[in-house]
Amino acid sequence: MIAVVENEPREAKAWYAHVLRQAIERRQPLRALVLSGMPGDLASEGVPGTCAVRLLRAGQEHWLPVDFSGPQLPFRMDAFDLVVMHHWVEPFDERALANVRRCMPGGGHLLILGQPSLSVQRIRREARRLPSPSPDWLCRRLRRMGFVVKDQRGRGLAGLDLATGRGWYRPLLACSDRFAITARRSEARHDIRLVRFSTPRAVVGRGAAWDGAKRETAD
Repeated sequence: MIAVVENEPREAKAWYAHVLRQAIERRQPLRALVLSGMPGDLASEGVPGTCAVRLLRAGQEHWLPVDFSGPQLPFRMDAFDLVVMHHWVEPFDERALANVRRCMPGGGHLLILGQPSLSVQRIRREARRLPSPSPDWLCRRLRRMGFVVKDQRGRGLAGLDLATGRGWYRPLLACSDRFAITARRSEARHDIRLVRFSTPRAVVGRGAAWDGAKRETAD
């Protein structure tokens, strides 16, 4: 099924900010992390930089910029209820997904915003600088990493504002101007298994070290 989406921004910047606001309003996270390769697109929602943390205190929203260098995010495990990756995942970059997964607890939500690999917008010079992963690859990799893909959306396909979900038309997502993938990390499972050990047996060995010990004792 392909449905025309009404009352949503047409420009890419406004659409990214709109989807981010929808995710925050639906999930109501106490702690959210936003990683953006183009933070200017999300400035209207208060995102202050490339790496930003959103905290909810006494019903008030607070955005804090975070400076870091290196591939590893400077956050503890299970720190964020919602993680947003905006123009952040390079094609076939599994390390970025694994790094973010470490910061999410079971039941946490992930939102990936970006430009698809087959987007016609890539003919523009500024668009060619942006990472353009395949949405299909992202979904397959997320499932292997223990995520449940909840929603897939595309905008700007063939000049139309469309939303695509599940079904035969899913490959069309790779041709849209921009996409949004929503996923939820599966709840952690603790498997307890009984381990049966064999009966211990005494083993007597003979070697140079043992012979030397006997000679020292005899002397």
